[in-house]
Amino acid sequence: MDDKILGFFIYGVDETISDEFSEYLYGNNGINSLIEKELRNDYGKGVDLILISYFIDGPDERVDKQKKLSNLDKENSIAVHFNIRIASFHNKEHDERKKIIVNSILEGITDVQNKLKGNNKVKVDFPLLKTDFEKIASIYLDGNLIL
Repeated sequence: MDDKILGFFIYGVDETISDEFSEYLYGNNGINSLIEKELRNDYGKGVDLILISYFIDGPDERVDKQKKLSNLDKENSIAVHFNIRIASFHNKEHDERKKIIVNSILEGITDVQNKLKGNNKVKVDFPLLKTDFEKIASIYLDGNLIL
C-alpha cells in the first residue's frame, strides 16, 4: 500500500473560505506535505484510510448531526467528521489555527481507535500512529518545514 493512512476532505459552501482553510492542510506549508513525507505506509491491518472530513460552517446536511464517526466500510476506510465554524477560525492567530488542525487530527485518530477497540479484524498500531503524528505535528507547529 503506497497511500498514507490519513487523508482529508474539505466541504464548504464558500469556495474562498474553503480555500483558505485548505492552505493549512494542502498549502506549501500544510500538514499534508509532512504526512506524505514522514508518516509510515503501514500501521497494521484492517484500516487503510482514516478520512478526516472538515465541514466548513457545518454541519453539512449530508452528515447525521449526531454521528461524528462513520462505520468502517468495505474498503477499510473510516471517516471522522468535524464541523468548523469559520468565524471562530478566522478570529484565531495563525499558530492557533494550526493547533486546531493538529488537535482535530489527533482527536480523529483517538476516536477511530476507541470505536474499533475490540474489533478482531483490525490490527492497527494506533499508539505508533499517534506517536508518529505527534512528531509531525511538532514540526508543523514549530514552522520548521523542510519540503
